[in-house]
Amino acid sequence: MYKLISTKIFDKRLRNLKRILRLSDSDVKEAIEEIKYTLSELQQNGTLPPEFSPHELTDDPWKGWQEYHILDDLLVVNLKVEKNHIIWLTTITTHHELRKGPFK
Repeated sequence: MYKLISTKIFDKRLRNLKRILRLSDSDVKEAIEEIKYTLSELQQNGTLPPEFSPHELTDDPWKGWQEYHILDDLLVVNLKVEKNHIIWLTTITTHHELRKGPFK
């Protein structure tokens, strides 16, 4: 079992998916359902099914972090600390935003 810890940025973006990421009502509903499912899977297993395309990021400044896909271009970025069984939920973003660098 893993402990999930969310950042303020993650929480804010989850609450404001529609406004921040300009999603439709139906996309927001689907995204929230999928995020809840993936968080449950991460908490139980520390991994996700392949359909979410979980993978490690390889470019700076995100090298070593992980992401997985919700919808087509909605990403959940996290950092897994295997030693302590902790997963830091960092942000919800898009590929374009992720390439810009760290979030403030």
